[in-house]
Amino acid sequence: MITDNDIKKLKTIFATKEDLKRFATKEDLDESEVRTAFGFTDVQRQFTEVRSDISELKSDVKDIRLQLHGMEQNIIGAIRELKEDHDVSKKRITKLEKPPSPIKQIPHQLNQAPITSH
Repeated sequence: MITDNDIKKLKTIFATKEDLKRFATKEDLDESEVRTAFGFTDVQRQFTEVRSDISELKSDVKDIRLQLHGMEQNIIGAIRELKEDHDVSKKRITKLEKPPSPIKQIPHQLNQAPITSH
């Protein structure tokens, strides 16, 4: 027959019902696997969305760069035109401000009395 001492000894060797409650069952593991698989699938979906967003951003940045390049070219062209117009205006103003040569001056411009021939 089994004595109380034998039962105590067996309790130290084998797991009791209380000890087994601390461990996961096969059902627990299956549920955990399902939750993990769902989580992994969700992470994959989010990753795909992020990659798509990054791709869209790259495309948007490329479009913006092209627009900026076009704007830059327009500005450079406008500056060149303004510089050319300024140079032409400067030449015209210089020409208008230039005093006439003394040979071409009329006597009243020289504050002289007109020369009369006799």
